[in-house]
Amino acid sequence: MTQDQTNTATTTVTATTGIQGKIIGISISESADLQELGFGDVHLQDAAIEFARYLLAGGARLAYGGDLRKDGFTDILFQLVAQHNKSGLKPFECIESFLSWPLHLSLTPAQIAEYNRTAKFHAVPPPAFLNISDLKTYIKPDTADNRYIWAHCLTAMREEINANVDARLLLGGKVQGYTGKYPGLL
Repeated sequence: MTQDQTNTATTTVTATTGIQGKIIGISISESADLQELGFGDVHLQDAAIEFARYLLAGGARLAYGGDLRKDGFTDILFQLVAQHNKSGLKPFECIESFLSWPLHLSLTPAQIAEYNRTAKFHAVPPPAFLNISDLKTYIKPDTADNRYIWAHCLTAMREEINANVDARLLLGGKVQGYTGKYPGLL
């Protein structure tokens, strides 16, 4: 092995072991200017999947705060982790899945059972100052009052993730038409 190959191997091992056991938050969102840059949503998704794959291979755990819509990034990320776990090369890994109120209300017992070897769900309650009296009823962000509530609930979820991760990976991001108080990847 040449000195250059040894240095490269040492750097790879150091970089890999440097993330061992770390929790890395993945934040991904559609971006209106992707096409201007010659990319599409599929490129954004592919990049996120590759980053997630390498982080898992390096021994990191992943944290994510997305919703559970079918064929959304959360679904794809859960599938990736399930495949990673089937390989048997590493100990069981799971995603720390943070769901803001009211999104966590849509999580069914069947989904919890389906993902029990893939995800650990964290239901983030709404901030107390919102004084929400009925925490069991889902609301849509379809009125000004409900958007206000959603914005603060999404902020609380992001703050909860930030308190529990060692680093964040940010990809994409809306600058208009977002549901939260600020763009999610600001």
